[in-house]
Amino acid sequence: MAITPQISVAPVPYFWSRNDYLDYYARIAELPVDVVYVGETVCSKRKALSISDWLDIAAVLRDLGKQVVMSTLTLIESESEISYLRSLLKASDYWIEANDMAAVEIAHSLRRPFVAGTALNAYNLNTLKCLRRSGMQRWQPPVEISRDAL
Repeated sequence: MAITPQISVAPVPYFWSRNDYLDYYARIAELPVDVVYVGETVCSKRKALSISDWLDIAAVLRDLGKQVVMSTLTLIESESEISYLRSLLKASDYWIEANDMAAVEIAHSLRRPFVAGTALNAYNLNTLKCLRRSGMQRWQPPVEISRDAL
């Protein structure tokens, strides 16, 4: 079975204004990309966009034929962050990019497919098998992994 490469756009790691995010994703919508990762990955206190805003952006991108993946925080520390993630999953049917094992567990408990993000630090086949059993559909290697290790 041949694998067809896809062009993906990572989530924005910067803290921008609401208008900057909206302008950026409007430009991304016009590009020939296949997958767009959207959402806050760095800090839950950065609230330029609401869940509703992220879902509106995602809907526009999906309507244009792009796969949308909702990115999650790289470090989930509080009940409010878990609650936010649950709300996001319950409000949509998008895959998530799990960047913390709490996100993996929540996706698994809701029987939702997910992408294992780079922050999960999955470096070996046993870990990947475990994630696959939990619902992983795609793996993004950690940024520091070598080509030889792949």
